[in-house]
Amino acid sequence: MPPKKKAPAKKLVAPTPLPEKSCPFGAIIATTFVITAIVVVSLMYSWHSKEMKKVEILNSKSCVEVAQLNAEQQNEINDLTTDVKTLEEEKSDLIALMEIVENPKEGWGEYIPEQPEEDTEDGEEVVSKLVGKNVEDVREILGEPPVLLRNYPTNQIWVYHTSSEEPTGLYVIFEEGEVTEVILDEFNGVDILPTLLN
Repeated sequence: MPPKKKAPAKKLVAPTPLPEKSCPFGAIIATTFVITAIVVVSLMYSWHSKEMKKVEILNSKSCVEVAQLNAEQQNEINDLTTDVKTLEEEKSDLIALMEIVENPKEGWGEYIPEQPEEDTEDGEEVVSKLVGKNVEDVREILGEPPVLLRNYPTNQIWVYHTSSEEPTGLYVIFEEGEVTEVILDEFNGVDILPTLLN
């Protein structure tokens, strides 16, 4: 018998390994990362929008406060302007009251009698219409005197400048509160007045 042929040896083929099961941890981590990022972004957006609203509210409040301050300051400026005008008017009134009128009131000349050049036969002197009048009457007729000299409370000399061009003064002499003499004479200033009291 013929020898049996040996059957060719079968090649042993190694079994193919099964694919390894991949771990879903990577997908879970990626998904967690994406979800975390979305949550963080939405929280930040929410926080940012709240902060922006606060800033807008603060800005609107400050705008209102600035407008109120401007209105208050404008009112204060208006009040101060009114006060300044009032004070200027009062100042003008006070200046007018305090102004010394050097000249007597108009018409003072009729109270100065013209003296005759020659003595009259009877020797009588012509006297002013002011003689015998009291202080209030003379003040009403001639005005407030710019120069007032007193010897005693009831004895006074009032002096008015009658001309800005000539050194002439109107002297009104009071004794016991009544005019005793009116003289139109030279007046060079207050230096000569003390001699009139003697």
